[in-house]
Amino acid sequence: MEGEGGAKDPHAAANAGKPGQMCRQAGLGMGPVLSWCKYAHFIILLVEGEDDAMIDLHLHLDGSLPPALVRELALEQGYPVPAALEGALRAPEDCASLNEYLKCFDLPLALLQNGEALERAAYAVCMGLQRQGLLYAEIRFAPQLHTRQGLAQRQAVEAAARGVARSGFPAQLILCCMRGGGDSANRETLAVAAQALGSGVCACDLAGAEALYPTPATI
Repeated sequence: MEGEGGAKDPHAAANAGKPGQMCRQAGLGMGPVLSWCKYAHFIILLVEGEDDAMIDLHLHLDGSLPPALVRELALEQGYPVPAALEGALRAPEDCASLNEYLKCFDLPLALLQNGEALERAAYAVCMGLQRQGLLYAEIRFAPQLHTRQGLAQRQAVEAAARGVARSGFPAQLILCCMRGGGDSANRETLAVAAQALGSGVCACDLAGAEALYPTPATI
């Protein structure tokens, strides 16, 4: 695949149209969901002049949790652990739609409803990226989806930012507004992003099921 600077992924020609396979071969298979579904979107750039030096600009926090951490969080929170845990975190190879793909986020989202869990998740993801030799990453999540147990969006963002900072890995957060999330929640996300811009947050994005919530209707 070709990045904005024109750098080409050496696996792109052999794996055109197969992002999951390319991701695994490039050594970025830590996200069970992102590694297995043709609807996964990511941007991996090779750094000019550096062999195998990469940055990841589209990594979903709740789609990249190590299964071991998911198990830990579930046991600590008294949440049932699926017998086939990794299967619950992976979209099938014949994933038919973005809606089906998004179902794989249900379990991680249920477990990331407090500040400690979010901090641990961000830390674990960053440490995994560091072990894989990446130089930089932008990690995205929707803070409005982490408020079920009373956490404010600002607190969710601060917790994730703490995890990133504690890891020492150079990464920033992208805060996602949600299609179908409601005007008030999305405006709050934008406000939090504006306040935290340059302090762990670098951008906003729009996420969710586009077929159900077309962009013009959301904007």
